[in-house]
Amino acid sequence: MKARSARVTRGLSICRCRTANWWRGVKISMSLSAALIGSSRMKANTLDTAR
Repeated sequence: MKARSARVTRGLSICRCRTANWWRGVKISMSLSAALIGSSRMKANTLDTAR
């Protein structure tokens, strides 16, 4: 019984770690896309004002 519970907790910790890594990747990609969108918007604004 003890060995089985240890295996379960190990599986849970691995899953939790993967989820944390996945979330980190999502947050990074979201911030990157937000930065890209922001910079392209700034470029568009400067182009509009230049006209």
